[in-house]
Order: sequence, then C-alpha cells, then structure tokens
Amino acid sequence: MSLLFFLLTLAACCLFYLSLPQQRWLPQPGSRYLRWIAVFLLMVALLVGFRYFSIGTSIFALLAIIILLLSLLPFTSLLRKGRRHDD
Repeated sequence: MSLLFFLLTLAACCLFYLSLPQQRWLPQPGSRYLRWIAVFLLMVALLVGFRYFSIGTSIFALLAIIILLLSLLPFTSLLRKGRRHDD
C-alpha cells in the first residue's frame, strides 16, 4: 500500500505541474481543473497513508514526496533528446 500512496502522490504532482503556465512538458498548460483533480488525488493518497501509517508519518511522507517531486519534475523536460535548458 505504500506503493499506492506514492503513485497517487506522483500522479497528483504531475497533474499539478501540468496545470502550471511555466510547465515544459506540453505546448500549452493544462486547464485549471487539473489542479482540482490533483488536490483530490492528494486527499486520497493521504487517506491511504492514514490507513497504513500513523498520522504524523503520513503527513510527513506526503509533504516530503511533494517537495521532492515538484523540485525534480521541471528537469524531466531536459531528458528529451535535443532539449537544452535555454530553449
């Protein structure tokens, strides 16, 4: 279940990132409804975390994963062949 917790958080962070105007994965940013879906997925992930971990552990792990993913997701656009950071 910790894998489900991580995957829900990953999906939520990806959707949140795609809804930002500065995102580099798509030519146009996604709609603002993606943010609401991301919030819903984060709440589901938190409920899954509460089910299998303690409350403090769930909140800390969720925040740590969010910080890590939102720090790394902008750099994934550089993995595409031929992309540079100044494009």
